[in-house]
Amino acid sequence: QVAKLLNISRRKVNKYTDLVLKHDIMKSVNPWVEDTQTETSRHIKLYFSDFSYPKAILWEIHWEWALKQWAVENLIFLELTRKLSPNHTIYFYRKKSGAEISFIIEDEENTLLTPIEVTTRSSDVIPQVLRIFDEEYNNRVERYMIFNDSKGWRLSLNDKQVMILPHVGI
Repeated sequence: QVAKLLNISRRKVNKYTDLVLKHDIMKSVNPWVEDTQTETSRHIKLYFSDFSYPKAILWEIHWEWALKQWAVENLIFLELTRKLSPNHTIYFYRKKSGAEISFIIEDEENTLLTPIEVTTRSSDVIPQVLRIFDEEYNNRVERYMIFNDSKGWRLSLNDKQVMILPHVGI
């Protein structure tokens, strides 16, 4: 997507990516994988380590609408990295079918997971991807979280709490 947006080659994007990772301008998030047959295991997601970088790099029109979901995810990522203790690791989850959970927080002490879905919509509905994840990994989940545009809510998914929070709630 970046290569297409900037009209440059993928190879050049990879070189720039390596450079910004080396200098801590961006941080990478690896996939959380239990089943390599059905889940993506080779890709990473990238987030800026300081929110002023994307504003400087991307022109205003893309900042306002085309990358809103990514920008909100980046903001949540920055807050998670700032607030989580060192014994927590941040991953993302993606099925090969394309279904994705924005973040999976794993507590390394007890191996419990907190799946976090980030959306730019305002909804009190539990996304299908969380329901699918729950079917497979309910015994590993501590709680679920959904960050949305404006609603705060509490639901349950089987025996687990689902906290729905507005983005500003982080």
